[in-house]
Order: sequence, then C-alpha cells, then structure tokens
Amino acid sequence: MGTFSPVHFIILIAFILVIGIPIVKILRRTGHSRWWVILYFVPIANLVALWVFANAKWRVSEADMTRPDPT
Repeated sequence: MGTFSPVHFIILIAFILVIGIPIVKILRRTGHSRWWVILYFVPIANLVALWVFANAKWRVSEADMTRPDPT
C-alpha cells in the first residue's frame, strides 16, 4: 500500500466514471449544472450538496410531467 500503481489508477478512473456519469445525467435532466458532480467526490461537501439538491425546487415543467411515456 506504499505506492500508487497503475492498477490503482485504473480503479480510480472506473470509480469516477461509474459514479460520475449517472450523477451528471440526473443533474442535466433536472436542470442543474453538471459542475455539481465535483462536490460528490469531496467527503463533507457531498452531504451538503445532496441536501441542497434534494430540497431545491427542480426545474421540470408541468408539461413534461403530464406528457405520456414514449414507450
């Protein structure tokens, strides 16, 4: 555990992609900036960001909510 090997780097990149991509998609769908995803990787800031995001008014119009599902 003394060095940061290439395997650790690959695991780190995979973690960022697996966690970051869905968060960015959710943020974009709700009308928030994609830059909020950075806060989800900072230990205490991610809890604050989660509370702000959960209690914020989402920018989804009523027309989007009543539109039938295209499937």
